[in-house]
Amino acid sequence: MGAVDIAVLHPIYRECLELNKEHQWSFSFKEDSGDFETMIQFFDDQPNRLRAVRPPIAENWDTMDLCNAPDIMDFENRIIIEYEEESRPGKRMGKIGKKGHWSESKRDENRDKNYKAAGFRVCKIWESEMKKGPWNLKLFHFLADCYCKRDCRMFADMFLIEKDLMLALTRRN
Repeated sequence: MGAVDIAVLHPIYRECLELNKEHQWSFSFKEDSGDFETMIQFFDDQPNRLRAVRPPIAENWDTMDLCNAPDIMDFENRIIIEYEEESRPGKRMGKIGKKGHWSESKRDENRDKNYKAAGFRVCKIWESEMKKGPWNLKLFHFLADCYCKRDCRMFADMFLIEKDLMLALTRRN
């Protein structure tokens, strides 16, 4: 990750922090600044699901196919935000191809499959959205949806526990 990538990624990270604070969502975001702080290692030792571990535990994790470093993430809440570059005429295809952002590359496709198989929710913010579109509105809707689903799951779990407790008390009487 170069200085240009970090400069583009940082406004997205700051927006995540501001939305988190403004809406009191209690997410814990981490930004990749090029030192693999967000590296995740995946293990396919479970049927129909990848297990994600952070930080990686293998010694050669930086050369493994089942390791990815998301741009921004909240590991505990399974949220990933990726900034995606787009290839176009005049773009350095060697760099874009190496990073996996062109149609013949399977790198991003494999990365996305890993994220999905490990239960992560992913928001992709494209280079063109940063220049012309309301990318921060897209980010807000994504994070609000993540927050609502997280709280709904917690509420549902609390409801089931309360329901089980009520049934146990009813049977006891």
